[in-house]
Amino acid sequence: MVEPATALLLRDFVQLLSEQEISLTSLLNQGLRIPDNFDGAVLSFTTDVVANTQTTIAHGLRKTPTYFIVLNQDKGGVLYRSAAFDSTNGYFKCSVATMAVTIFVF
Repeated sequence: MVEPATALLLRDFVQLLSEQEISLTSLLNQGLRIPDNFDGAVLSFTTDVVANTQTTIAHGLRKTPTYFIVLNQDKGGVLYRSAAFDSTNGYFKCSVATMAVTIFVF
């Protein structure tokens, strides 16, 4: 025979496990995004209206990123870093004007 206090603890433990399973299932069913797996940020922006003019973008990381990867762009052009990143911003130039781009900085 299980003591009443032990039975209550077991019930609460089973409830906690059930809640954690629901949270984990919800996370996995929605898929893991790049920022969930890496210490980085996905940023979308449009470059300056004049080609090869610096565009400054806040990255929102708690560190100074070193690299970036272009994930998507709406036209042919080359996006490049125009200055070293700092703890707040990334600095970019593009060989064409007004290119919409999505990057991952890390």
